[in-house]
Amino acid sequence: MNAIIQDIMRPFGVTPRYAGFPMLVASVELYLEDPNRLSAVIDEIYKPAAKRCRCTSDNVERNIRTIIQQAWRKDPAKLREMAGYTLFTYPKVSEFIEIIAREAEKRKKSSV
Repeated sequence: MNAIIQDIMRPFGVTPRYAGFPMLVASVELYLEDPNRLSAVIDEIYKPAAKRCRCTSDNVERNIRTIIQQAWRKDPAKLREMAGYTLFTYPKVSEFIEIIAREAEKRKKSSV
């Protein structure tokens, strides 16, 4: 999944050098295991991702937000396209996780 997410994020200028990159990967993986986790994003995604990445849930949220802001600055049109709906401003962290997860699933299916 890491390589697929790298491919998705590279056009936005987001690479594994970002501190939040492993947190994004962990969050997307958790979402893909059970999409219902977004209904309790702090307990079901941020905290488990923080445990995997040895940081706090606040770090997870903040670092993914930094990635979102970078993606939005670099190519908001591409992010809107991936979302599949109109975004007037950059997405919330939970929205972004879902957008990236859907794109990763799409790319994974098309590579099989």
